[in-house]
Parts: sequence; structure tokens; C-alpha cells
Amino acid sequence: MAILSLYREIEDEIYHIGIGTYFNGMYSKP
Repeated sequence: MAILSLYREIEDEIYHIGIGTYFNGMYSKP
């Protein structure tokens, strides 16, 4: 179960990073 928990944490981090880059790209358009 520890492996699954770790996977969820990593997945959550990737998700937040993806959202961050998405908004950064959207708002940095000229």
C-alpha cells in the first residue's frame, strides 16, 4: 500500500505542475 500512496503523491505533483504550466502558457501569450 505504501507504493500506491507514493504513486498517488507523484501523480498529484505531476498534475499540479501540468496545471501550472498550462496557466503560465495561457497567460504569457502576447
